[in-house]
Amino acid sequence: MILEVIAMTVDDAVNAQRAGADRLELVQAIELGGLTPTPSMTAAVKAACGLPILAMVRPRPGGFCYSSAEFAAMLDEARSLMDAGADGLVLGCLEPDGALDWRRMQRLTEIAGDKTTVCHRSFDATPDPHRALQQLVELGVTRVMTSGQSGNAEAGIPNLRAWQEEFSGQIEILPGGGIRDHNARLILDETGCGQVHCGLFRDTTDPTSALPGRQTYGSHKVTDAEAVQTVRRVLDRD
Repeated sequence: MILEVIAMTVDDAVNAQRAGADRLELVQAIELGGLTPTPSMTAAVKAACGLPILAMVRPRPGGFCYSSAEFAAMLDEARSLMDAGADGLVLGCLEPDGALDWRRMQRLTEIAGDKTTVCHRSFDATPDPHRALQQLVELGVTRVMTSGQSGNAEAGIPNLRAWQEEFSGQIEILPGGGIRDHNARLILDETGCGQVHCGLFRDTTDPTSALPGRQTYGSHKVTDAEAVQTVRRVLDRD
């Protein structure tokens, strides 16, 4: 059972690996749903961590239909991430009506070459998921990360199971969205999938975030190693 965990920093990546993660999705700004990490962070994580590193290509929050300028930046970022050592790209582009943007997806997957490509949860916004899965197969995309077009993966079990049964051997179905220790094994058992995607974070502060008499800067999120360990134990349970 493969456990994919989101990471934003070298510390996140190292802690996730030690806690039992099998693969990492590298992003920045998880509070915005995850945006493109910098090439320098990608290279640093790759140097410090022995797990496969899949880098997000997402220039902004709030949807997946991009302007020409935004897409040009995405192409440059994708090239830079691959040059920095990413083991693959996490991507997704949609037309204004929510259909998969074939041309743009093709250009991004070409940059990844023979490395892994993952369609992220932009897939959950498309109105015809069956057609989108067929297109992703035609594009040679490795896997699709999805909640089954529901609010979370547990609610999406019926769709996840149906897609896993129909598209097994053509594209990997990666359940994601609200997966924690209490439901991870249920989702795998009920869908027949062999992997899950989890964002397991906790809030923390650094010593300068609230100095007496100074401006308060709040908290930031870090990978919760204990939560990763707990999900790992659940997945490994007989």
